[in-house]
Amino acid sequence: MKRIIFLIIFAISFAYIEASVVVYLRDILYPEGFSFPLRYISPLRAIIEIGREFFSIVLIFSVSFLSSKDCWKRFGAFCFLFGVWDIFFYIWLKIFLNWPSSLLEWDILFLIPAPWTGPVIAPIIVSLTLIFIFILIELYKDKPFKLSTFHVILSILGFLVIFVSFIWNAVPVARGEIPQNYPWYLLAIGEIFLLYVIIKNFLNQKRAKNPNCLEELEKAR
Repeated sequence: MKRIIFLIIFAISFAYIEASVVVYLRDILYPEGFSFPLRYISPLRAIIEIGREFFSIVLIFSVSFLSSKDCWKRFGAFCFLFGVWDIFFYIWLKIFLNWPSSLLEWDILFLIPAPWTGPVIAPIIVSLTLIFIFILIELYKDKPFKLSTFHVILSILGFLVIFVSFIWNAVPVARGEIPQNYPWYLLAIGEIFLLYVIIKNFLNQKRAKNPNCLEELEKAR
């Protein structure tokens, strides 16, 4: 429990730092308030911003790696940190800037390897899914957590489809255009793949942890 508490403290604190950086960037680039199309920034500033995003992921990975010696628990910690960090990033922005005005408001989410865009609710949905993955791993941490080859492939496909949904408008956004439509169906497909794997493995682990009464009686005899 102490480990989880400190993971939460780190994620919320790091979200504060990231949100404060965004506040400064918006003061410089969008003094009248953030909106699309994206403003031009110099190549040096673009490199610095991409570097900040890259090393943010490195930092989250490093903390999750140090949080445990078990590979699955490290993966779960990474999912948890990323999910809590992302959600509280928007909570802090709401406190600082009263933004977003709606969960359907568009945001620039990431720049690696191309601009990620989408309504705010979309990354929050993904973040909640990542937290569910962490919960599943933690609930059954005493039992070997194994994924079948099919489930591994399905999980990878799920993340890839979600990734495509976020870079769907990368080209027009990079050209200085306003993103028009977010492919919700891609997000839904990716989420269905991931939730299927999560629920399926949750049920499998539950059955492995709690054999039926007949089996228990047979063992007792």
